[in-house]
Amino acid sequence: MSRRRATRQDPTAARFLEAGANLIESSLDESADPKEAVRLRQIRDFPAALDWLHVDDVVQKAGLSKKAFSNRWPTRDDFLADAVVYVVVRQYDTDPRKYVDQVPKLATNASMSAEIIRIADALFNGVVNDRHSYVLFHVGPYMATHPKLRQAILPELHSRGEAWAKNYALLLNELGVSLRPGWTDWATAMALQAILDGFLHRYRVQSEDYEHCRWEGASLFAQTVITFVAGVVDWRRDGISATTTLDNLTNQAKLDRD
Repeated sequence: MSRRRATRQDPTAARFLEAGANLIESSLDESADPKEAVRLRQIRDFPAALDWLHVDDVVQKAGLSKKAFSNRWPTRDDFLADAVVYVVVRQYDTDPRKYVDQVPKLATNASMSAEIIRIADALFNGVVNDRHSYVLFHVGPYMATHPKLRQAILPELHSRGEAWAKNYALLLNELGVSLRPGWTDWATAMALQAILDGFLHRYRVQSEDYEHCRWEGASLFAQTVITFVAGVVDWRRDGISATTTLDNLTNQAKLDRD
C-alpha cells in the first residue's frame, strides 16, 4: 500500500501537525505545564537542543577518564549548565568587545558613516562566522525555565553591555551631543545588541536575500546601525523625543503634500 501524502488540507495530518506544533510551543512557554508530555519534562530538565551532547563524547574528546568527569559533575545536566556558561563567557578572536574601544574614535573620523560601516561590517562578519555566537539562540528560549543557568550567564552579558554603554557615552561627549529623551547609554547598548542578534539569526536562514540589500558598499546591518544612530541621537540639541520628532515630521509631510 502506498503512503498517503500528508498535506495541510488533510484533516488527519492537520491534527498531527497541530499536536506537534502545540508541543513545540509548550516547550518554549514558561507557564506551560511540564507534565503535559514526557518529552516536555525532559526539556524542563535541560534544553533539548543539547540532547545530542553525551558524557561519553565529552570524555573521549577530552582524552580523560569518565571517573575524572564524574568526580566533578555528578550528572550530565550539571556539566551542561557549566558548559553553556563557559561557551558564552570564553574569549574569542571575533568577540565583539574587540571593537568597543573604537567607538569613541568615531568622533574624530572625517566620515562617521564610513567608520560605522567599517566597524559594523567587520563585527557582523566576525560573529556570523563564529559558531559560538549561536549558542544563546539554542538555549535562550528556555532561560525562563532555567533560572540558575540564566543567573550564571547574566553577569557576563551585563559586563559586555556596560562596556559598550560606557563608550557610547564617551562618543556623545566627544561630539557634544546627547541621546533623545527616553534613551540612555544602556538602552542604546541593549538596542544595538538586539539588532545584531536579530540580524545574526535571520542571516543564517536567508543569507542570500541579505546580500542583495547591500547599498553604497554597506551591508543591511551597517545601514540599520547608521539609521538607528541618526534617529536616537539629538543632533539638533532640541531636546525633542524620537516619537515627537516622528510625529512632527509626519505632520509636516502631510502639510507639504496638501
